[in-house]
Amino acid sequence: MSSRRALETSHSMSHGDRPEFDLHELIDEYGLGTVRNVFRVKGGTVNKNWIVRTAKKNVVVRSVSKELSRSDIKFEHSFIGALVRDGFPYLLPLPLRTRTGRTVVMKNGVYIWLYNYIEGSNSRPSREEVIAQIAHAMAMAHRAARRFSLPQVKKSPIALQDLWLVHMLRHWQLKLCGSSDGCCRFFGARVQECIGILEQLRCTDYDRLPCLPIHGDMCRANVVFSGGRLTGIIDFGHCCSDAAIRDITIALRYECASKEHSFKLDLEAARHFVRVYRKVNPLSPEEIDLIPAIAVAESVDLFWWGVFQIASQRTKTASIDTVEHPFKSLQWYNRHQEEIARALRM
Repeated sequence: MSSRRALETSHSMSHGDRPEFDLHELIDEYGLGTVRNVFRVKGGTVNKNWIVRTAKKNVVVRSVSKELSRSDIKFEHSFIGALVRDGFPYLLPLPLRTRTGRTVVMKNGVYIWLYNYIEGSNSRPSREEVIAQIAHAMAMAHRAARRFSLPQVKKSPIALQDLWLVHMLRHWQLKLCGSSDGCCRFFGARVQECIGILEQLRCTDYDRLPCLPIHGDMCRANVVFSGGRLTGIIDFGHCCSDAAIRDITIALRYECASKEHSFKLDLEAARHFVRVYRKVNPLSPEEIDLIPAIAVAESVDLFWWGVFQIASQRTKTASIDTVEHPFKSLQWYNRHQEEIARALRM
């Protein structure tokens, strides 16, 4: 979403790319004039986004997943608004208001909201610099968020605290028994190992960590670079109230993956991330020691989510890698817990 080419190039949308609501009517509700150009943002299986050039400004129209409630969206908006009021030094998707003052509208049973398009450039700095800038931005967000007292609370339970994922795995283990699909068979042959690993990892230490609003998916896909600098952060759809170390672990898995085997962690890159982060916001050794367990829990969640998408026919382009990659990741993090924690404490 950071490429200016999205606005410079006319895009002829297929029927599946078109909004399932009257876009012109929506834009008029916000008082933005006529629609000049529309571009469907590719990627994302949950939310849908369109970049819209209007007579007055360029905006992003965001159609929210039906799994999210109005309360979830209010939490997201409250978090973004609190960061803006705190003087957070990055551009954010602050929701626009309609002529009647609403930040969220409903169209065809789906929640919709708009924000000003955050322009960036295609060029990015080196991987090392990207890691450092994301770590710095995240640490700034967490440092600010410790002071926030938001009116809503949004929880996204992690499997280290809650048995919901174990129950889901067992449910789909039975549901997919005898399936002829290759991905489903892969899942069925390995799901019991996942359940065993999760049950061993459940710990009370995570419950003692302080909770704060976190982004939940701060990686290069959700940040905007301009002139080699990280200037904006978008897509707060996964934000929730949780421990800072969960946000860090998710970023490490995406940004510090091994170049040779992406299901592994590049320990030197991960150390670089943690060093930069700790210069802005402190981390205790106990928090760092939990990174491997959190990574395992998140990988198991992706393993289940991948097969759920396939079995529910929500995706038509799935390959065996959809379930094989997160399974390899959870195995690797589980087998190297002590090595990872020791390396990141340095």
